[in-house]
Parts: sequence; C-alpha cells; structure tokens
Amino acid sequence: MRVHARRLAPAVLLGLAVLAPSRPLAAQPLEADVDEALTLSGVRQTLERLPRHLQAELRRRQAQLAPADFSALTRIVARTYLPATAIAGVRAAFASPESADRLPAVLETLRAPLIRRLALVEVRAPVVESREEIHGFSLDLKRRPPAPGRLALLERRDAIVGGAALAIEVAVAMDRAVLELRNWRRPAEHRLRPDDIQARLAAAREQYRRAMRDGQMTAALFAYRAVADADLERYVAALESEPDRWFMQGVRARLVTELADASDRASAEILRIFGPR
Repeated sequence: MRVHARRLAPAVLLGLAVLAPSRPLAAQPLEADVDEALTLSGVRQTLERLPRHLQAELRRRQAQLAPADFSALTRIVARTYLPATAIAGVRAAFASPESADRLPAVLETLRAPLIRRLALVEVRAPVVESREEIHGFSLDLKRRPPAPGRLALLERRDAIVGGAALAIEVAVAMDRAVLELRNWRRPAEHRLRPDDIQARLAAAREQYRRAMRDGQMTAALFAYRAVADADLERYVAALESEPDRWFMQGVRARLVTELADASDRASAEILRIFGPR
C-alpha cells in the first residue's frame, strides 16, 4: 500500500553581471555534478532534516497512541525514513546522459552568489525549533499583511520547489503510520480494510491541502523576511528558468517515490511488530 505524494531548487543567465560565475568552470564527473547541484539547491540539506520534521509530525499524534506504541513507532520511523537512502535515490534519478548534458546549465545558476545564498535561506531557517517565534510573526502579519507582490513571488517559488506539497506528504505519511498501528490493535472484526485506510488518507491529504497553505506561506515569509524584493525576484526568475524547472521536476518526482517507499517500509515494520501472529 503506497501513499502518493508530489514534489524541491534554482537556473540560467538572468543577467550575466548578476548571476554568472566570473571564470569558466572545469568539467567534472556526472556524480560530482549531481552532488553539487543537490547541495547548492538545498535539496540535500532538506532531506537531512527530514527525520526531524517527521518526528515533529509524529509527536503531534502522540495522544492517539499508548506510550509504548508511540515509542515503538518513533523507532520504526527512525529506521525507515533514512536521509542517506533518499539522497541516494535522488542522486540515482540523475544518472543519465541527459543529466550529463543538462546539469552544467543548472550548476551555472546555482553557483552564482545570489542564487547560492537564497537557495539555502529556508533550509537554514529552524522552522521546527522556532514555532513560537513564527507564531508571533504570524500575528504581526495579521496586523500588517505582506504586500501582494511579495506573496506572489513566494507562491511562484513554492510552485517550483514544492515545500507545501512535501509538508503535506510528510503529514500524510505519519497519519498512515499511526492509523495502521492503531488498526492492528483493534479486534480483527473491527479492523479497517486497506481500501478504507487509503480513503481516509486521501481525505486527510485534501484537508491538509486546504489547511496548510497559510502555514507554509507564513513559514516562507518568515524565512525570507530579510531578503529584498529585488533579490527575491531574481531568485524566483532563476528557479523558473528551463534548466532549473527540469532539475526540480526530477527532484520532486524522485522524492514522491522515496517517501512512498519509506512509507511502505514503515508499514511493513508495523505489520511485522503489531500484526497478527
């Protein structure tokens, strides 16, 4: 049983004086190009932080589980959602002749100082650890709403990077883990069928789509609060260029697969530990 998801970086010649590197770049092996692109775009750092976001989502559901079950599920999630596995999967998605041809254009943009700096702004923002500060920031936004143009820039950015969609899939993955564990704790005659579980998860995903947008936009406004509009416009335009769109589409497609595979591994572990004997 698989939980399907969607969706996370930056691209070309937006004015050579602003974005282009100052000297020609030496050729390097494809694997090195892929690793550099994953690092400069913030994808690697996002995946390395994924366990913290998963555990934070799981803690929000702690009251639904007995203490021993919550502890067991925490360990299952830690074993099955491994950053190294996800990074290797994303890297493998770009092991092709097409990538060898297209990655140099992606790297040309990612290496530019402005793009390099802004690509890591949200990755470095301690969202999980700063919820109180973000809550205060959201109250300020109600009193002083951001300019429509600022919101539009960040919406364009998320359409490429996919942070909101990733947050939704993380939440659904933890819903699935909790729901399946609780289901195995029920008497056999009262257990949900697989189709029932999938229907509940689909409904939860749709509910998250409606509810999470404001929260994700607040987090983005908070992360980029010190970035000037002009710099943000250059960054978003770079993200929207053809090479970076291609790169981010590849990343997001592979992340769908990696999250689904990890969710399936967690489901198998839950069945092994809590399922019928």
